[in-house]
Amino acid sequence: MIIPLAVMMVSDWKTRTVNIAWPAVLFVLAAVGSVLENGAVMALVFTGINVAIILLLAAGLYGYARLRGKRLGELIGLGDALFFIAIAPVFPPEDYIVGPVLAKIS
Repeated sequence: MIIPLAVMMVSDWKTRTVNIAWPAVLFVLAAVGSVLENGAVMALVFTGINVAIILLLAAGLYGYARLRGKRLGELIGLGDALFFIAIAPVFPPEDYIVGPVLAKIS
């Protein structure tokens, strides 16, 4: 998974764009890794719940953007959303939510 991540980081840093193939490759590798680590059912559960969380956050961000008179695209890019979806199979939902919060606190 480090190779697609590295390519995406360099591309984003240099051109502020990411080829759609790299998040797709990352998603496939994350899904395969999750199936091997957690089993197919839990990988699907992790992915489904985490994508639902992403959609809920996106709806909240959309509402915030509307209140501020901005477009959603001004606050988050499509590549960012695809990245979060690509890593959705890897983490249990509680880590997907709490992990970034704890990272900011420490």
